[in-house]
Amino acid sequence: MRRGQRVLIDEISLASDSVLERLNSLLESERTILLTNPASSTSGDSNSIEQLVRAICGFQLVATMNPGNDYGKREVYLE
Repeated sequence: MRRGQRVLIDEISLASDSVLERLNSLLESERTILLTNPASSTSGDSNSIEQLVRAICGFQLVATMNPGNDYGKREVYLE
């Protein structure tokens, strides 16, 4: 994001709802995401680290997923 590069998220359909909700802000016009340090918040440290990151020109978010059923899947055979 900071370098204007492409980010690939593979199997996004397996991500939890909370992860998808966090990534949703990248698809909005502001193209930002709030990064937090969960280790500091769980240790009882009141100085949790938060950083707002804004994507620069050229950034692309690419995600892949498989269908929810077995339709279209084939076994891979190596000879």
